[in-house]
This record gives sequence, C-alpha cells and structure tokens, in this order.
Amino acid sequence: MSILKRLKIAPKIFGGFGLVLLLLVSISILGFVTLTGIGSDFDRYRSIAIQSNEAGRVQANMLEARVGVRDYLLTGPANSHQHCAHASANSI
Repeated sequence: MSILKRLKIAPKIFGGFGLVLLLLVSISILGFVTLTGIGSDFDRYRSIAIQSNEAGRVQANMLEARVGVRDYLLTGPANSHQHCAHASANSI
C-alpha cells in the first residue's frame, strides 16, 4: 500500500488505463477464439441436421409405400400400385 501512496496521480491514472486496456485486449482475444470455434461447431451441426432430415424423408416415403401396399391389397390394382411404386422409388 505504501507504493501507491508514494506515486503521483499521473502514474496511477496511466496504470489504471493500462490495466483496462489489457483487460479489453484479453477479452477481445478470448471472444475471437471462441467465435472461431463456434463456426466449426455450427458446420458439424448443419451436417448432422441434413442427415437427420434425409433420414426423415426416407422414413416418410417408406411409410407411404407401406400404405400403398396396404391399399393395393385391400382394393386391388387400381391407383394404389402407382402410388406404391412412386413412394418406393423416392425412398431409394
């Protein structure tokens, strides 16, 4: 504490500004590094989301094909054969 009492006001003010500037630079560097890491995490999330959406589409098309087969078995080869073939082709 005696060191601060011996200093004049100008070095105290410049020391305070220097400390604030050092904190600002360190927080800026930390933010930049964090944002760079978030970019790669988002790319990974996007690829997983695309795969999940494609799997959902395949599952929906397979369900439509099953419904078409059921309709074909119940009503005969009227229109359900084309519907079943179309849904099966889309799921592959």
